Amino acid sequence: MQRDLWKRKYPSLPPFECPNCTVGRLVIKKENESWKTPHHEAQAYQELELDHIMGGRYHAFMVCQHANCGEVVSVIGDYLTEHLLLGRDRWDNPIVENDTNITPRAMMPAPHIIKVSPELSAVARNHLVRSFELFWVDIGSCANRIRIFLEAVLDQLGVIREMQRPDGTAYVLNLFQRVNELGAVKPGHEEALHALREVGNVGSHEGDAAVDDVLDCYELLEATLEELLEDKKAKLAAKAAAIRARKGRPAP
Repeated sequence: MQRDLWKRKYPSLPPFECPNCTVGRLVIKKENESWKTPHHEAQAYQELELDHIMGGRYHAFMVCQHANCGEVVSVIGDYLTEHLLLGRDRWDNPIVENDTNITPRAMMPAPHIIKVSPELSAVARNHLVRSFELFWVDIGSCANRIRIFLEAVLDQLGVIREMQRPDGTAYVLNLFQRVNELGAVKPGHEEALHALREVGNVGSHEGDAAVDDVLDCYELLEATLEELLEDKKAKLAAKAAAIRARKGRPAP
């Protein structure tokens, strides 16, 4: 995960990875950008004598540069430009620099914040991709969708949803209990998954979450999924064991 890519505001949108081919980068040409200021906002700046500030709505199309892809991502949001007077030239003309910030409010289809493992089930994958879209729209809903994604991953891993009481009646396990059930089979991931659960709970019950906490969740998810779904460490250990068994000689 390239964490510094994921912000609330940008002076210009960075070359995100294409969500379709995941090989090409998304680029914006000037002719694919649109900046519009609503009349009521322009009037408000004028009434407040903020002649050095202008803002409004932003729209752009980002296009994948990979020859066999060409995916188009639509971006909508807000912008704010501040005209900074740096001084005057020798003819006494003002030297002005424009300081612009773009705040994306939606991207469709959304760039992937972390790698989408090919080992994910279709249901889990759908929830993860949806969380990428919600990152720009509503950070609390994004955190909630990560929590839903976690439930889907536990389903994929075969973690039970129900247990029986001693009297034979069934009860539904909550996410806390399901994470602990996974820990009994594949220990070592409980702390990371409980952290995801906590942030997801805040998003669900309070309708908000800290952006940094959500980005931390994505980092935890990426590392955890590599182990739970792809057995990365086990595969590397097997390769090391094979090399040692051959005493470093080439395989036959």
